[in-house]
Amino acid sequence: MKTAARFSKFRHRTLLIASGMAIATLQAAPAYAQATPAPAAEEPQDQGGLEDIVVTAQKRAQNLQDVPIAITAVTADALATSGAYNVLDLERVAPGLQVYQTGASVLPFLRGIGSNQSSPGFESPVAIYLDGIYQATKSANTFDLPNIERIEVLKGPQGTLFGRNATGGAISIVTRDPDQTPEIAAEIGYGRYDERRAKLYAQTPVTDTLAASISFAGRWSDGYIYNNFLKQDANPSENLIAMGKIVWKPSDAFTARLSGSYYEHNDPTFLAPRVVPGTIPAGTSPTGAGGLPVPEYRIFQMRSNHKTYVTTSGYRSSLELNYDLGPVRVVSLSGYIKAKAGTLSNSPASELSLGYSGSRDQPGEQFTQELQIQSDSGGAVNWIVGGYYGWIREGFADLLSASNLPSPIRPIDLSLPGASATGFHVDMRTNAYAAFAQGDIELTDGLRFTGGLRYNTENHAIDGFRYSYSALPAAGNTNVDLFNTVLGPEPLVFGQTVAASSITKRDKTFSKLTWRAALDYKVSDDVMLYASYNRGFKSGTYNPTSLSTTAVPVDPEILDAYEIGFKSEFLDRRLRVNASAFYYDYTNIQVGLITSAGVTAVQNAAAARVYGLDLDVTAAPTDNLTIRAALNLLDSQYKNYTNAQIFLPKTSAAACTAPPPSITQAQAEALAALPKFAGSCSYSLNANGLDLIFSPKLTANIAADYTIPVGEARVVLTGSLYYNDGYDVTPGGYFAHIGSYESASLAATYYAADDRYSVRLWADNVTNNKHAIYISPQALAFQQVDARPIIYGVTLGVKFRGK
Repeated sequence: MKTAARFSKFRHRTLLIASGMAIATLQAAPAYAQATPAPAAEEPQDQGGLEDIVVTAQKRAQNLQDVPIAITAVTADALATSGAYNVLDLERVAPGLQVYQTGASVLPFLRGIGSNQSSPGFESPVAIYLDGIYQATKSANTFDLPNIERIEVLKGPQGTLFGRNATGGAISIVTRDPDQTPEIAAEIGYGRYDERRAKLYAQTPVTDTLAASISFAGRWSDGYIYNNFLKQDANPSENLIAMGKIVWKPSDAFTARLSGSYYEHNDPTFLAPRVVPGTIPAGTSPTGAGGLPVPEYRIFQMRSNHKTYVTTSGYRSSLELNYDLGPVRVVSLSGYIKAKAGTLSNSPASELSLGYSGSRDQPGEQFTQELQIQSDSGGAVNWIVGGYYGWIREGFADLLSASNLPSPIRPIDLSLPGASATGFHVDMRTNAYAAFAQGDIELTDGLRFTGGLRYNTENHAIDGFRYSYSALPAAGNTNVDLFNTVLGPEPLVFGQTVAASSITKRDKTFSKLTWRAALDYKVSDDVMLYASYNRGFKSGTYNPTSLSTTAVPVDPEILDAYEIGFKSEFLDRRLRVNASAFYYDYTNIQVGLITSAGVTAVQNAAAARVYGLDLDVTAAPTDNLTIRAALNLLDSQYKNYTNAQIFLPKTSAAACTAPPPSITQAQAEALAALPKFAGSCSYSLNANGLDLIFSPKLTANIAADYTIPVGEARVVLTGSLYYNDGYDVTPGGYFAHIGSYESASLAATYYAADDRYSVRLWADNVTNNKHAIYISPQALAFQQVDARPIIYGVTLGVKFRGK
């Protein structure tokens, strides 16, 4: 009955969305992305060998092997082989990429470059693009991956052409264009943990020059984590995304694409933690004396006296126009995103109400406009010039940080000893402008130089205040509804007192010139060598929770990247080998820290250096077998970071020292080895020489597809294995280290003639590897979320395509 009700709800919701999408948004995808449709990236040609991979890393369609940039390009088929289903799974197909989630925010790291800050206003230094539109709001990037044509992971700074915050690289997600052939394809699947999956894609010609498509993807699951205090599932999830796209091509010279999408993501997995083994949460003791006895914390279980949650929703629309004027092409790219998120967490990770935080409304809104003028591509000289404008707004309508309060809260509870409830109201706005130019010229036969410049100007503004809730309304105070969903459906009225010293209304402008210089040389038609020097820039901004009348922003990040590499094909195009080696000089790194019960801020981590190696290999030893393998080797080190914030378990019942004492790494190791008391204390660590956070020394994957003809039908066997050597979540990894792990996926799919029907048996994490995917050291507890265990199921598909 529960499953039937959920599918009924989905059917009703998707019908409403389909009606709206059918009459709504038109998108114009850019000429550079559409001039040459990208073929399936890894499928063998009929005559044998590997297909060309078309990418748009330089804003025009090019063969991957001709672009002097380290790129991992993945098609929808390769995603299915790996078991990747949403943005968080992309690390399986691109070694060197870590995709981490904190609360509602998706935080990518690429070659050790990224940000662990989930607060509004701090954009990631690894930029995510969807159909050419920059996705600034981190909470808007938790979507599944329907209707994907390909994904390009561009490694190293891409600031010249991709612009804002592509310091460490860019992830470009490209969806499929509708064409003039009617088609409908649908899948429905069922798996362990009552997981239901559904996908739909339909396209049709509207006129001879107009085609439209609509797609849906939905997933529902009871979750794999159990709240053994409330005796209920802790992380049931519901995810839905619906997309519509219209392509209008009235002539060979003009193309317009209009697209829109709506998404909902409700998944509290990353706020359903257990206590990190070997640590003791605040308010408990091994003997029970002076506190609650330490309960047994088992894997896939958590304890909380209220239901934690993460919910995000929003919509996107984009319009891309490109017009071929003969000698030049003009491209206009417009995008609008409106999103919101809500969270509620439990800091002690126990049934005690010692501290929790949440926000009922974390808004995100953006508008971007880019205009490009490009030369005809493919000649001895190619160039592009353009301008960019972006307006971004994020913040907290209400952010609550509560301590020593029961659940639910009543006004009278605020009179309890030690009780407090602090709120934040923050509005952050960014106006960004840029002008850019890049060109390449053939210097001699086979030798080409690429040069580019971009001038960035960003104004960051913050307007907000901090306030405290009082038990009873007082004269001069504002009466408000206290945000905390554990109150139930009837909100209660509290008094609100604004802290005058916290009223913040400030702004600052940051400007920077970034560049790219590269040489590539064609040794032969199948071998290219290249070297490049790039500068990346991530603007400074304000801490949304560090409010004061004298608030100052954190400094901008600067990344200088030096890279050499080669791209090659051998054995009549049956073997492709691409490799690159790189060195980064990274300064003023923006690193997140936790200041109170679940509330975060950012500091600059001075400087670091990173170097490493990427290797990508694709082989088609026979027409029916394709093998893909890749690895990333990484060595990173903080060079000048003497005030890294870390938490260590308490070693006595005494209160923590304020401000946090400074310690060496040897002292930290000694403290970590002492007997533990409940709770933890903050320290300022000299982190010089330590690895950067989220920087595993080795990541690798291997995947294979094997096709077995069965008359006019076929059976496809697929498998993939991803390995991660482990990494630190905080400097030094003291009780915050994710150890080495692997993730393997297998599938067997039967396709009837013409692919009209299919049956897939699949399994993810087939080795049932148990490892952490999230660790958060805090004052009240060290929190950990474990990866989902083995999941398996069946998917049925149907596809009809006209002639």
